[in-house]
Amino acid sequence: MKPSNIKVIYKKLKDARGYCYNKPAKIEIDSTLTDIELLDTLIHEFTHHIQPYLDEDKVEKIGNEMAEFLWKQGYRKTNICQTKLQLKAK
Repeated sequence: MKPSNIKVIYKKLKDARGYCYNKPAKIEIDSTLTDIELLDTLIHEFTHHIQPYLDEDKVEKIGNEMAEFLWKQGYRKTNICQTKLQLKAK
């Protein structure tokens, strides 16, 4: 499964920050997360998708370390892609 084929859904979740489903390929993310929590959770859930054999502790470590590294490099969520898509649609 290509990463671009994974649907990401943002909604309020009660019991977790995120979920990964393989069929259909989708990730659900809690819409109330802070930006750093969002980055960490996206990485965490995507890691579950591409490496389903890893145990939860390893996935947690990967998510935390990658999110911290990317955050320190200045990566943040923006709406640039969404804006470009809206402009192309006009």
